[in-house]
Amino acid sequence: MKSILRATAVLGSSSIVTILVGLVSAKAYALLLGPAGTGYMGLLQSLLGIAGLIAGMGIGTGVVRLGAKAAKENDELRVTTLRRAAWLLVGVFGILLLLLMTVLRGSLSRLMLGETANSWDVVLMGVALLFSLAAGLQIKILNTHHRVNTLAKWGILNSIFGTLASLLCIWFWGAPGIAASVIAATIINWLISRYFVSREVPVQNVQVSRPELFSAAKELLRFGTPFTASMLFGMGVQFILPVLILNTLDQESVGFYRAAVAISVGYLGFLLTAMAQDYYPRISAITDKSKLKETVNQQHKLILLLGVPMIFGAFALSPYLVTLVYSPEFSPAVGVLEWQLLGNLFQFSSWTMSFVILSHCKSRTYFFTEVAGGLSMLL
Repeated sequence: MKSILRATAVLGSSSIVTILVGLVSAKAYALLLGPAGTGYMGLLQSLLGIAGLIAGMGIGTGVVRLGAKAAKENDELRVTTLRRAAWLLVGVFGILLLLLMTVLRGSLSRLMLGETANSWDVVLMGVALLFSLAAGLQIKILNTHHRVNTLAKWGILNSIFGTLASLLCIWFWGAPGIAASVIAATIINWLISRYFVSREVPVQNVQVSRPELFSAAKELLRFGTPFTASMLFGMGVQFILPVLILNTLDQESVGFYRAAVAISVGYLGFLLTAMAQDYYPRISAITDKSKLKETVNQQHKLILLLGVPMIFGAFALSPYLVTLVYSPEFSPAVGVLEWQLLGNLFQFSSWTMSFVILSHCKSRTYFFTEVAGGLSMLL
C-alpha cells in the first residue's frame, strides 16, 4: 500500500502542476478565442485523437503489457526487440495515415470541422500526428521500465512548455493560429520525452534478427488490433462527441462541452495518470492471482479515498468553477458539468478493473466492455 501511495503522490504532484497550468491556459484560451474558438480547437484535438487511435494501433500499450515483465527480469533482448518493432510499426502507420489525411482533407474537414475552408488544417493535424505518435511511444517506453519519477518530471515540463508554445501561437496569430498551437504542443511533447528516454533507457547494443523483429511486430499487432477496435468504441466515442455536437447544435456548443469536460476530467487527471503510469505496469508484471487481487483492492481503496471528496467539492462549486476557469460566456457548461461529475463517481471502479482486464484478460473481453461503454455514451 505504501508503494502505491508513494507512486500516486509522485505522479500526483506532477499532475497538480499540469492542472494548475491547464487552469491558466483555459482562462487564456477563453479570453483570446471565446466559446467558438475553444470549440474549434476541441474539434482539431478530436481529429488528432481519432487519428492517433487508428495510427497508434495500441502499439504503445502493447509494449507495456508485453515488455513490463521482461524489463523487470532484465531480459534485454526481449525489451529491445519489442521496442524496435514498435518504432517500425508506428513509423509505417503514421506516414500512411498522414498521406490518407492529405488526400481526403476536404471530406475530413467537412465531416470533422463542419466546413471545407480550413481543409489544410487537417493536413497540419497529420503532421502533428507524427510527433504525437513518437512522443506517445517514448512515454510508454518509460512506463514499461516503471520510471515513475521520470514520468512525473516529463509531465511537469510538458505541461509548462507545451502550453507556453501553444499560447504563444494563439497570442501572435489569434484564431488562425489554432492549428499551429496544436502542432507546437506535440513537438514540445516529443522533444521532452525523447530527452528522457535517451537518458533513462537508451537503446541497447543488442543484435535483433529480422525474423525476431517481425515476430515481435506481429505480436504487438495481435494485441493492438482488437485493442484499437476497443478504444474506438471507448475513447473514440469521446473524440466523436464534439463532432456530434457540432452537427446537431453549433461550434459554440462544442466550446461549452469542452469546457465541462476539461474541468470534470482535469481535476481527476492525476488519479488516472498515476494508474496508467504506475498501476498498469505493476499489475502487468504480476502473475500470482492472490497478489493481483490484493493489489487491485489496495488501489481501489486508495482511489476512492482520494477521489470521492474531490467530486463532491467540485459539484458544490461547479457554478463558480466554470466562471472562474473560463468566463461568464461559458455558463451554459455548468449543467453539463454537473452530470459529468455524477458519472465520475462510477468511473473509479471501472478504471481499477479495466486495467486488470487490459493486462490479464483476452482482447475480446476488453473489446466488449468498451463497446458497451461507448454505445451507452452515444445513446
